[in-house]
Amino acid sequence: MKKLFIILSIIFLLLPITMTAQSFDALWQQVNQAEQKDLPKTQISLLKKIEQKGQKEKAYGQILAASLLASRLQTEIAPDSAEVELKRLKAKAKMVEGKDEVLSAIYNCILGVISRNDDDGNADDYFKKALANPSLLASQKAADFKPLIVVGKDDNIFKGDLLHVIGMQVGNYDKLYSYYKSVGNREAACYTALMGIKNEKESIPKLDSLMQEYSDLPICGEVALKRYACMGEDTPVEEKIAYIDNALVRWASWNRIVALRNAREELTRPMFDVSLISVMLVRRRRIIGLS
Repeated sequence: MKKLFIILSIIFLLLPITMTAQSFDALWQQVNQAEQKDLPKTQISLLKKIEQKGQKEKAYGQILAASLLASRLQTEIAPDSAEVELKRLKAKAKMVEGKDEVLSAIYNCILGVISRNDDDGNADDYFKKALANPSLLASQKAADFKPLIVVGKDDNIFKGDLLHVIGMQVGNYDKLYSYYKSVGNREAACYTALMGIKNEKESIPKLDSLMQEYSDLPICGEVALKRYACMGEDTPVEEKIAYIDNALVRWASWNRIVALRNAREELTRPMFDVSLISVMLVRRRRIIGLS
């Protein structure tokens, strides 16, 4: 069960211990102080208090952040307890099943991540449960789950919902695309469809189709970037430059379109004639008597 310990460590390293609600400040400060003093058992005791308080207030982010950190600390104290901690997480998921679908989805997502990295895991089953109700997850704001979830700068594409956070962790881009398309969120539909397309030359027809459907959106500039990456080294330079020039005009407002501008500069940068340099080197060697 070493994998469980590693996964819990990775998960929690991504979760900064920040104070998101004034009522939780003092407890988290005490957790930090106990950490500085290397008192893991004291941390666990405090984390249980945070978890209990979170359950009363339905502060999901607090519950889960405290629960995951407590599990990690317990496995650090006693590595053999990893199996026990996994069973504890499973029991919590089972306990909220049918009672609190949102919390159940998050627990199942976490269990899916752990199982995905385990040879005998049931990741698909957990992930299926995690995404069982997309509309419910879409109605929840990811910001409400701090400090478990860190809100990214592009979350506005998804209106800051919890669905995209769980869906991307699961990697089920088809389901995300279907949902966002059905509710008319074309930006999110475009992005999730793009995420589901492989970065290879054979994907160009799919990317062309996606660009045609969402050509009116600035985010289509991201599709243009991926299509360029798929063109391959055997594509003539002139064709690449023409493609870039067209993309720069159509999606000039996209914040990452500068990458194509940089690619164009690279393609048009003057280069030395290697064959001419070789001839010059041979002639020089003959002149100085090396051949």
